[in-house]
Amino acid sequence: MRKKKSVVYNAPFLQEPDGSVECRAPINKPIEPEKYIDPAMIGVLVAMAVMFIIICVVLRLFSK
Repeated sequence: MRKKKSVVYNAPFLQEPDGSVECRAPINKPIEPEKYIDPAMIGVLVAMAVMFIIICVVLRLFSK
């Protein structure tokens, strides 16, 4: 004869008036995306700003 395994659930349950039992898993709040700033992206933005300034200066010099 096989031994019956006992299973333990941590989910809260509701017992209905008719005697049936309904298990419900806890509802977790939705996962929010991490607010992460990539250092490489900051470097790229700074480099683009410097290049923009250099281009403006060079165009100003040659426009005269």
